[in-house]
Amino acid sequence: MASKKTTEVKKMEVRTIKHFKLKSIKINTVEDYYRAFLHFFKSEHKDLYGKEHFWIMGMDNDGYSVCLYLVALGSQNIVKVPMTDVFSIAVQSKATNIVVAHNHTSRKKPEPSQFDIDFTNKLSHVSQYLNINVLDHIILSRLSLESKESIYYSFLVSGYMDFFKQDLSYKLVDDVKDVLDKEKQDYKLDGEKNKAIEIAKEMLSMNYDIEEIIKITKLSKKEIEKLK
Repeated sequence: MASKKTTEVKKMEVRTIKHFKLKSIKINTVEDYYRAFLHFFKSEHKDLYGKEHFWIMGMDNDGYSVCLYLVALGSQNIVKVPMTDVFSIAVQSKATNIVVAHNHTSRKKPEPSQFDIDFTNKLSHVSQYLNINVLDHIILSRLSLESKESIYYSFLVSGYMDFFKQDLSYKLVDDVKDVLDKEKQDYKLDGEKNKAIEIAKEMLSMNYDIEEIIKITKLSKKEIEKLK
């Protein structure tokens, strides 16, 4: 059921992704989540199908979509998204409910990795602290694009979302801050590592001695050898 509301689908730090607009729609079922994400995933350039995408759809209390964002493009095997980005989108869009989705690049029926499970578990617990309901995490695959049948994995249908609410691996309040601080530190380290790798590549192209590169970048000899 459509209304006169408009929903913006925006790119965030991904210059190659289109900016869409669509009418706000009533989201009733998991199949509706899947169809919404599949529609915009299919609209991407085919040369991006080989990378993992991460999407966030926000809804209001009445179940109408209020926003849809493509947050990130990753590699062939993984896409990482800071949890703070997920919830800042929800807050800015005044979404009280969100559904997230990402894709696997294989032509196999999508199944969650341990990273996907852990990420969704953290997401579920942090959402309780922020009073933003994470309804589901949908995983698509290349098979989803090519098949006429509905092929996807739903954390809600699988029972994981109910399980996460009972799981005590991530306690609320104090531990939520620890989870976010740990994630922030991990992303900072990733950024520093990537910067060191780029410097090492440049030094290799200028025929610097490996020992000098190690001294400057703090990378290991093995890591530098892989860049050759």
